[in-house]
Amino acid sequence: VGSEMCIRDSCMAFAEFEHSDRQRMQNLAYIGFDEGVKASLFLNGEFYKGALGNAGLISSHLLRVESILNHEDTGNLLSIPGTSMLFEKRVQGLDPSVQTRYADILNATTHRSRFQLILANAHADMPVCQNILVDLISVLSAAVADLIYIIQPNAVVIGGFLGSLPGALYDQLETAIRSQLPSLISNNLLIQQGTLTSQNSAAAGAVQY
Repeated sequence: VGSEMCIRDSCMAFAEFEHSDRQRMQNLAYIGFDEGVKASLFLNGEFYKGALGNAGLISSHLLRVESILNHEDTGNLLSIPGTSMLFEKRVQGLDPSVQTRYADILNATTHRSRFQLILANAHADMPVCQNILVDLISVLSAAVADLIYIIQPNAVVIGGFLGSLPGALYDQLETAIRSQLPSLISNNLLIQQGTLTSQNSAAAGAVQY
């Protein structure tokens, strides 16, 4: 997973910067979210791969989020497939008469399509969607804030599937990230939402990569 995900997310990062004309001649971090959370790092304008070629992976084993009591849930929330399965588990814990409300989401053919439906119903009368997105923001913001604290980049791009977050949810994520950073870092940090969300964009980035 590490090698394949690193290459795909790094290609997405290259595609994002090429498409948006963002300058890489500084310290940048591109945060991708799919089968895990991966930061593609550009330090002093150079793509940083690390000694093993997969720098920037986030490990759930090293992440503690106070609002998430079950650490297994933290691990699940760090990937789209895990979030999808956790959603299904939580719906199955509801009364059968309430479960039918979530039938269309449960019947989604892939984890990614289910995740997109969860996002689309963030403000519908579906508490499981709302609650799982609150937990997702808690976990993602903690992971990203940790990375920012260590690297202290000039700018962070929240991309991949996170680029498709509705405006209100993205604002909540950015606010949650900044709330966990010292003011000196937060006040000097640019955080932007990615503009490319399709996995097909990785093909264009592969040329740059």
